[in-house]
Amino acid sequence: MDEEENSREEVSWSDLPEDVMCRVLARLPVRKLVQVRTVCKQWNSIITSSCFEELWTEQTSSSSSSQEAAAYFPLLLCPGEGGGGGTHYHEFCLAYDHTANQWQRMPSLSFLPPGVRIPMTGAGGLLCFRRDTSLFLCNPLTKAIQELPVIARNWIHYASVHLIVDKRAKAFKVIVAGKLRHNTSSSFSSSSLTDAFGSIAIFESSSCSCSSSSSSSSASAAGGGWRSIDSLPPKVFSYGRTAAMCKGFIYCEAIGSNGKVGVAAYDVERERWNDVIHQVPPDDNADYELSDVVECGGWIWMVVGRGYGGIITRIYILKLLLLGVTVTTPPPLPPPLSQQAAAGVLTLLPADANSFSNNQEEEEIAQQDCCWRRVTDLPNELLDKLRDVWFGEDESSLAIVAHGSRICIAAGKSLMLVYNIIHDSWSVLPPFSPWHWKAIDTYGGAEPTSFPVELSFSCPLQTN
Repeated sequence: MDEEENSREEVSWSDLPEDVMCRVLARLPVRKLVQVRTVCKQWNSIITSSCFEELWTEQTSSSSSSQEAAAYFPLLLCPGEGGGGGTHYHEFCLAYDHTANQWQRMPSLSFLPPGVRIPMTGAGGLLCFRRDTSLFLCNPLTKAIQELPVIARNWIHYASVHLIVDKRAKAFKVIVAGKLRHNTSSSFSSSSLTDAFGSIAIFESSSCSCSSSSSSSSASAAGGGWRSIDSLPPKVFSYGRTAAMCKGFIYCEAIGSNGKVGVAAYDVERERWNDVIHQVPPDDNADYELSDVVECGGWIWMVVGRGYGGIITRIYILKLLLLGVTVTTPPPLPPPLSQQAAAGVLTLLPADANSFSNNQEEEEIAQQDCCWRRVTDLPNELLDKLRDVWFGEDESSLAIVAHGSRICIAAGKSLMLVYNIIHDSWSVLPPFSPWHWKAIDTYGGAEPTSFPVELSFSCPLQTN
């Protein structure tokens, strides 16, 4: 009997047949798979095998929650070795799991082609990187990758990239907002350059069901699979460097012809710009040092930093209360709520249930000319920490990223501040583990991205 018990105790996971282990692991949701793949090389090899995706999809098809993409942010990419984009570039990636409240190592991106190093955006389990003027889409879990046709001769720094993924149809749409000069032939001769992309360039996979239901007369076909939209945002002097997608609109940071900062809205379905720039409330006491547009909780927000001479003296967050509104002139202000109630008619600006806490605030917002609401200020103690890191010796880069109910301000790899829009509270993410710090130093540091990473086995890429 003792010999039998000892033999049972000696049985381990490694003794199980690989097909059995594969079926057991395939029952786990994506978030758990990201964790268990770091247990040993054998498990990682099984999870990244070509047959695992099909088996996982089959075994989790009955549970929609198991197939949901697991989102992590902020995402930090380590440059690694090989300055020209060698095999070690982005080999080590790290992101924060807000569900487990811990930092998690992400799948390596070393499978990307040489020189593909600039992160642009991510959505639906896909990441988008840029090499010169070419865009590459990849799935970190399946290592599938697709190169899109060349879009322009020179990439403009304020052009933003947006990704829409239709998992059911296994299709995607890539939208580039920003004036680009398009190359209509395979060569880069000056005669082949035109201003075909007035403000929007669109690439759609062949079966994309997220296309516009009607073909716009302003859309002209461009060689190489891209097409352009001739519509231009009104009264825009120049684009800003950030943009976000929300409820079928792309909200681009823009500077109006009057020199004021705001956002211009592009209607993805109708393929045209709205008539209004939502201008940020003026502040004559300080200059703009930071203005980042993000989407969070189904609303558009702007993280604003004000100061002098490149030194930020305060940071606050604004919420856009009017989404997708197309008007040429400001609507007339409604009468006070007390008069409306007496008349039996109540008119309020569109807002969600959490926008207002009492009738007094409703009346205040309804009678404002501005459609932005200042919801929070970064506490002074956190602002001091941010300045110390941001303007420190390492000259940390600043990235603003949002997802779910959280807006994160990442100052390099040293400080991550999070604002929770539901609890109206600020917090600081915990530091990396000693092992993570060692890996970051080994791979030459880490830089945060301005978008979350969502992991999913669903892959609409054409890899042939």
